[in-house]
Amino acid sequence: MSSKSTPKSKQSSTTKSRGNGNFVISWFQHRKEDWNRIITVAKKPDKETYKFNLRITGLIILVLGVLAFAIQAIMAFVVG
Repeated sequence: MSSKSTPKSKQSSTTKSRGNGNFVISWFQHRKEDWNRIITVAKKPDKETYKFNLRITGLIILVLGVLAFAIQAIMAFVVG
């Protein structure tokens, strides 16, 4: 072991004491790289796929709305 190497516990405490500024900047840079990779690989859906996704999303919103209305109506009837 040379005198220049520092133990891992010493390194982690030194890294933490530098502040959160570097961590936040590196975190955002990493997210930007991830989004760029996703945008590069992604493709625009065709018309049929878009319509299918729109129908499924609308159906889910409708079901959740009816369910919420039913729960609210039951609670109003029970509580008075």
